[in-house]
Amino acid sequence: MIPFVLASCTPSTSKRLGAITGTEAKKPGLEAARTAEGELTRYGEGTLRKTLWSIRWKTAELVYSQDGRAGGSMTSVVGALFSNGKKASRFRAQRGVASVNNRNLDLDGGVFVETSEPPGTLKCESVVWNPETETIEAHGKVYVTMESLQFGPFDRLIVSPDLKEISTPGLANVKK
Repeated sequence: MIPFVLASCTPSTSKRLGAITGTEAKKPGLEAARTAEGELTRYGEGTLRKTLWSIRWKTAELVYSQDGRAGGSMTSVVGALFSNGKKASRFRAQRGVASVNNRNLDLDGGVFVETSEPPGTLKCESVVWNPETETIEAHGKVYVTMESLQFGPFDRLIVSPDLKEISTPGLANVKK
C-alpha cells in the first residue's frame, strides 16, 4: 500500500499539508507518477491496522519513496471515512490530498459528507479528516443538516465522522 499527497493543490495548500510537490519530486530517492482512475485505502499502524479512510479518483499525481513515504493529489474524489475501523460516512469533493507527513486526508471544492445512521449531511468548501483524533475540521460556508436540525453557514466546525458530535471552536459541543 502506498500513502500519497496531492499535486493539484495550490502552493499554500501544499505547504500547509506537507505535500511533496513538483520540485521535491525531482530529489534523489523520490519517484513521481501520474495515474488515471484509481483507488487507495489508508490503514492505521500497529497490529490491528484499522481502516482509516478510502478514496477513489479520476486522476492523480502520486509521489513515493523507497522508504515507503508517499503522497498524492487527486481530482474528482469519492470515498469513505472510518471510525474504529468501521465506515462512518461517505464523501465527495473536487480534490483530495493525502499527506506524506501524517494520515490525514484533506478535501476541497464542493465537499459533501453524508452519514446514514443517523441520516445527515455536511456541506462546505474544505475539510481535514484527522483519523488520529477522529474529527473532521470543516471550513468555509459550513452547513449541517440532520433529521431534527439544520444550521449554517459557519466559517468553521469540528464534527465527528458520523456527525453525532458537532462543535464550534471555543464553544460547547452539540451532541445529537
